[in-house]
Amino acid sequence: MVQEIKIGVIGPFGHLMGKALLNGVRLAAKEINEHGGVLGCSIKLIEKDDHGLPAVGKKASLELLEKEKVVGTIGFCQSAVFIESADLYQEYQSPLIVSVAAGSIIDSKFKKEKNFIFRTSVSEAIYANSVIEYLEKNYTYKNIAIINDHTVYGKSVYQDYAAALAGSSLECVSHEEFSSVGEEMIQILKKIQDKKPEIIILAALSEDCKKIVEKMESLGMGQLVVGTWTLGVVDFFSKVSYHPLLTPQTFIQKGHHAKGWAFVENYLKEFDLDELSMEAPSASAQSYDALKLLAAAINQAKSTNSAEVLYALEHLSTVIEGAIKDYKQPFSQESHQALGKDSVFIAKIIEGELVY
Repeated sequence: MVQEIKIGVIGPFGHLMGKALLNGVRLAAKEINEHGGVLGCSIKLIEKDDHGLPAVGKKASLELLEKEKVVGTIGFCQSAVFIESADLYQEYQSPLIVSVAAGSIIDSKFKKEKNFIFRTSVSEAIYANSVIEYLEKNYTYKNIAIINDHTVYGKSVYQDYAAALAGSSLECVSHEEFSSVGEEMIQILKKIQDKKPEIIILAALSEDCKKIVEKMESLGMGQLVVGTWTLGVVDFFSKVSYHPLLTPQTFIQKGHHAKGWAFVENYLKEFDLDELSMEAPSASAQSYDALKLLAAAINQAKSTNSAEVLYALEHLSTVIEGAIKDYKQPFSQESHQALGKDSVFIAKIIEGELVY
């Protein structure tokens, strides 16, 4: 008799985003097991570190699918790592919920029939539209500059913003791409200054964004800066002094609903963290919710058979309580995206905190 149900977890666990993913899933697993588990069995997490490398992620995915024969998997922080492995989950017909990686390119791996890939992460295309709508509603600024890194992710985010701007009253007056944040960035920023943008959008990961805003400060720049959701990593928002800064998020530690507060309290206690020190609140909450949804589907299916779990995910009949929200039929055969624009808000970074 099966005593444990194996669930895979994959991500770059040495990175704060990966740690947030892992801890969110671990907390959900602990709570589920304390309340009877799934189908009367305990959840056993099979954790694989992809080190942020596509080849490593593919090898780890194969181990989860072939050797461990997991019932489902939660994971991926980087779109490029996901892309390398995505076809494996479709081939093995094993449910995967992408809980952190936000690149809109992820949707290109969805299949029209028997699509085993789901998301509790928000697509950067949704984030971009949310940001542009927010800027139009709350500011009188018109001129925008966009700086993206040269990766698949950075290029993809730029395309998302270009599409969002096309139907807006805002105009992109400067677009620059970079490969390193050194002297090259100083020249890029000076070039952008000549175009007199009022807003600068950064399409890059938090480590590079931190270096960019520091260089902006050194040049005496003071434009409104909008970053990707990755600015919600504690090593960024707690250590930058640049102001004003905005970032789209699905969850922050302060100002959330009552269930969100309970999630934060339990998270800090479980992982012995100080107040306001969650590694990446959105990543943690999205990953926590992902396992809650997968567990609910297995219970509803009364089976670990992949086809039956897939059907249950697409036809969840009960409301599942999550950290971000209560989920009522979050997936369907037509849509495997659990969170939409209604789950996105624009956070401000003020004095080392993410706030509404």
